[in-house]
Amino acid sequence: MLRFYAQLMQKLLSDKSLIPAGNLVEVRYEDLDKEPLAQLRKVYELWVYPEFAEAEPAFRAYLDSISGYQKLAHKQLDDSVITKINRNWQFAFDALGYKRIEPAGKVKA
Repeated sequence: MLRFYAQLMQKLLSDKSLIPAGNLVEVRYEDLDKEPLAQLRKVYELWVYPEFAEAEPAFRAYLDSISGYQKLAHKQLDDSVITKINRNWQFAFDALGYKRIEPAGKVKA
């Protein structure tokens, strides 16, 4: 997974400039998780889809249907795993504006 994600992200970052303007909308998971309707609205507006008002009730119904969903709690990663992730994915953290987690729980900007 470490190598695959690195290869995938390197390809995306190198080829992203080839995607015509208006054909790519990037949404951070944290934003989608926090404000799903606002992020869906953003996608519709950026892609100039006028039907968001028509689709919104279905989006709301779906979100209501999963309102009780509890995300899985992730286990604490040991320092060796954190070090490997940081070493292999630092370029992606930098490109996407994510902070990395340092071993022993220290957070580095």
